[in-house]
Amino acid sequence: MITLGYLAAVTKRVKLGVACVVMPTHNPIFLAKQAATLDHWSKGRLLLGVGLGSKATESSDEFGVFGVDFAKRGPITDDYIRAMKAIWDQGLASYDGEFVKFKDAEMFPRPYQKPNPPIWVGGWTDHAARRTGRLGDAWVPGWLSPSEMARGVGIVRQTAEEAGRDPDAIEIAVEKLTVIAKTRE
Repeated sequence: MITLGYLAAVTKRVKLGVACVVMPTHNPIFLAKQAATLDHWSKGRLLLGVGLGSKATESSDEFGVFGVDFAKRGPITDDYIRAMKAIWDQGLASYDGEFVKFKDAEMFPRPYQKPNPPIWVGGWTDHAARRTGRLGDAWVPGWLSPSEMARGVGIVRQTAEEAGRDPDAIEIAVEKLTVIAKTRE
């Protein structure tokens, strides 16, 4: 988010985003505030990429460091996305989820984009595709073949329809590595 703030200050037209914020390791209200402020500074250029995250190695415990149950990171992410949308979309916001609850919360500035910055859901699994269909504005998988992408897009579309959402309103993107320095290191 700090890098995106810098990029917002030195650019004028390019969309700004990250693939992806590891949602279960962030306070959703604090992240919503950061995102709304960045969306304002950039005059609506923020695309907020969110995902579950994964372990760096089989034996690492980076989720434990944050007090996050690795097995519950999917439901936590869903709850956090809903909480962020509540505080962005409501004037005096209340939310009663499984992992986060608040009442009569206000946040300023409000997001520049209405009703909120687009939520781009990262992940290459069927679960990520379904999360996108239910809660996201775009799906950002990485490392999928064309046939795997087509299958995932079908899951996004079907889940969106089941959730009463317009599947044509959900964007499909592909995550690719870009280096903005002289070397990858």
